[in-house]
Amino acid sequence: MTSFKRKCVRSWIAGASLGFLLWLPGCHDAPAPDADWPDGALLVAERDALLALAGRAESLAGTPLATAASAFREGLPDCPRIQAHAPDGDFAALAASLRCYEEDSRLAIVEAARGSSQLLFALPTPSAGRAIGRATLSGKDLALDLEWMPGSDRSAIDLVLPGETPAGPARLGEAAALVHLRVRPERGINLENLISAESQAHQLFQLRANLFTEAVLDGAWEAAVYLPPAGSEMPRFAVALDVRSRSIALRAARAFVADLGETWNVEPRAFALGQEATGACLPDLRVLPELAPCYVATDQSLVIGWNAASLAHALGTTPAAATEHPGHIELDLALFAEADALLSRHLTSDKPRPSLRWPWQRAMASARREREGPVRVRALLEGALDT
Repeated sequence: MTSFKRKCVRSWIAGASLGFLLWLPGCHDAPAPDADWPDGALLVAERDALLALAGRAESLAGTPLATAASAFREGLPDCPRIQAHAPDGDFAALAASLRCYEEDSRLAIVEAARGSSQLLFALPTPSAGRAIGRATLSGKDLALDLEWMPGSDRSAIDLVLPGETPAGPARLGEAAALVHLRVRPERGINLENLISAESQAHQLFQLRANLFTEAVLDGAWEAAVYLPPAGSEMPRFAVALDVRSRSIALRAARAFVADLGETWNVEPRAFALGQEATGACLPDLRVLPELAPCYVATDQSLVIGWNAASLAHALGTTPAAATEHPGHIELDLALFAEADALLSRHLTSDKPRPSLRWPWQRAMASARREREGPVRVRALLEGALDT
């Protein structure tokens, strides 16, 4: 388990703070706004904005992002406006093509589309189309608007692809939450895409997707990662699935746990948080660090925790405010350094490495997909931790 933790603990912290910006792709049948732009990866920007962003990324010392940001900054030409174009879509080639903006270049149409934002980029996605982003720095904050229009081939990504209906009231507490996500997917919750015969979940746990159908699930779900308690080797983690009927959800959960118990030869034990949240735990299932999963069913949701402590914390604190957005995620980056320090103590007997220095205090992103349109994501990173 030590090897597992050494590889994973820092990667989930660093990845969550940056990956949230590109968390929601969508599809689009109308002509793309970049249809007349040159093919590949594109960038037009004010040099000062690129310097500021590179400096923020470099604060994550020791990470691949910081190394790439340093090389990017050193490659910036000395002129007020910058352009770059990599026809093959390769990011390294895009960085290598940085040059002063030319009024008569093929990127003039892209520069015109930049408008009042300080930078605009377009990056090809794996399933065709491009992610288009516009960003503006204001004081310590960074505002980012994303429009992602890949093709229609979708599978597990459907779980985070929002529609038009708001996600509704939160079910999980917000206290000490490093990451908090709530989304009402456009196509509902289809676990067959996650627990297929070829999926890792099926191979590891032999789980059956047909236990949770539309008769059980109400279409919205939520996840939270919490600051680990002192002495813990893992963060606390919980997932809430909105349900149509508590009794039906309990029957499905009991069958789910029975399958798990048979696969791993462990016995479920009854668990409750008060009279209105009852379920069970598998305290002897220790295939991952501190994993002893528990679930409870409430009138609104089926809540699953990494262990009993995760579940007790998630349901024992005040829920986050309801969001009017179909999809919303928040990251408390001010807590990430504390979590990093707590978890790093268990990675090695050597002197713990210095905690990462995060460039912002909080990151938030909300998304919506209007009928027949793209998913639009509005992200905001607030307040520098250290300047």
